[in-house]
Amino acid sequence: QGSLTVGAQAVVVLGQVLARCGNSGRSPQPHLHMHVQVGAWLGAPTRPFHLAHVIAQPGGEKRLFLDYLPAEATTLAAPRPNPVLARALHRAVGRSFTYALEGEGRTLTVRVELDLHGATWLVSERGARIALTETDALIALHTRQGAVDPAFDAFVLTATLTPLCEEALVWRDAIPLTWLPTPWWLGALAWLLPGVLRVESRYARRWEPLRRCWEQEVTHQVGWGGYLLWSCRGVVELSEALGWTRFRVQGSTGGVEGRLVSHGLQADHGISGWRQLIGGEVLLPAATPGGGG
Repeated sequence: QGSLTVGAQAVVVLGQVLARCGNSGRSPQPHLHMHVQVGAWLGAPTRPFHLAHVIAQPGGEKRLFLDYLPAEATTLAAPRPNPVLARALHRAVGRSFTYALEGEGRTLTVRVELDLHGATWLVSERGARIALTETDALIALHTRQGAVDPAFDAFVLTATLTPLCEEALVWRDAIPLTWLPTPWWLGALAWLLPGVLRVESRYARRWEPLRRCWEQEVTHQVGWGGYLLWSCRGVVELSEALGWTRFRVQGSTGGVEGRLVSHGLQADHGISGWRQLIGGEVLLPAATPGGGG
């Protein structure tokens, strides 16, 4: 009684104290009661409501849900934040990351850019680009644009949705069909029968103590009427020091594998650029007359 800290129309967030738990009405123990109803009058009909970014265990599997309608007797938990991983995966504007592509004799360099609308983009040297959205809970890649770059797309397919929590768990997503390196006949089928093909992405993450990193696996599947038509598998290593350090995608037409070999900062007005080799020295550009310090 008297401990309530919020009022009507208040917006609340995870971890906020609402009140002290008490025992009122016809209840056997102290508890927090929540429900959604269609009107403000006492006894108004209730409606199911969704919870965002929760962990549940349907069928015994520890699974992260971005949007979840809990069933009766379901046990839920909030993901435990991993600030170390969040810092490692943060992509500040001006940073660049270079990956050596196994067996291809070239590298993939991904730059972090900011557009005039304030959106953050990952951009490859070939002109491929994808928008990056970062919150306290996850990092998501979306809105693929620009040139064709299979190596860049392989990296995207392993990093499309990455929760910033420290549990070993599974989750699901659905990416656009056009992002996948599918055979030509699947593209023709999608054009002839729009909306028929179904794409599902299944993720699983676990901690690898020997390599001291998180290993995140993903399987992208394309189906029709319950039948699997095509799939590819990817895996990415998440270092709590450098973020995405190694990625690999294997499909029916071959595979792409990349390993982080350097990272750096692009020079800007009054800011000197630098590049650091993984496990090596920091390389600074030669000074230019009149250049900023």
